[in-house]
Amino acid sequence: VLRHLGIDDMDEFLGIALGDLNNVDLSKFNHTKDFVAEKEVMSVRKQVGFVNMMEDVLKELGSKIEPFTPKVLPAILYCLVLAARQLQKVMDVMVDEQPAVSNTSMLRVIRQTGFKCLDMMFTNDTQLDWSPFIPLILEELIGPRIDKLPVETGQGVSVVLQLLSTWSSSARTILRLGKDEMFLPKVVECLAPQNSKDEVKLFALGIIKNVVVLARGSTTEPESLTTMVRSTLLDKNMDTFL
Repeated sequence: VLRHLGIDDMDEFLGIALGDLNNVDLSKFNHTKDFVAEKEVMSVRKQVGFVNMMEDVLKELGSKIEPFTPKVLPAILYCLVLAARQLQKVMDVMVDEQPAVSNTSMLRVIRQTGFKCLDMMFTNDTQLDWSPFIPLILEELIGPRIDKLPVETGQGVSVVLQLLSTWSSSARTILRLGKDEMFLPKVVECLAPQNSKDEVKLFALGIIKNVVVLARGSTTEPESLTTMVRSTLLDKNMDTFL
């Protein structure tokens, strides 16, 4: 049904779906790490419903989401970053051996589903200027989890590994794998645990293969990109790959 809506109708539908998350201000995240202490725009329970609905919408629309990504993305990131920060606070509390908050499971759903939504938007929107959002994504969502990537992917492909794979699969995004010097080494570490599933190891190998293929060069990509991939991704991590 959604695929057949016109642009104006879809814009109106998304405006209703976003509700209180319309025009949410992501700049607040840059001002304070204690932003979770402020009043939430939407309750955790409603955020669960929202990200689940947006996952269905994004699956249905595919690349037709492009005109609406600027409207939807801030709301998804708002829910994701809040959930990530609150879950980190839960972990800090657990370290101190105090009771954890009761909505932990819902926060995990928001984080998991929100990452899936984010990955679909990266896949389906090739026109958006992502540069204003990348620092927040790196610092708040991927950076804090990258060290645990080999553990999180032991029994299945994690949402973080999936996002790194999405970045590696396109010439326009592959250089983001160099935004953190630990990204590719941690991907390689996913191959090490003996109890890791074969599908995980094959998936991690696919990311490395994407880097190698682009570093070799092709007739369709500019030589400048090939050189950058080779110098910033392949050469710097060659010892790790071997």
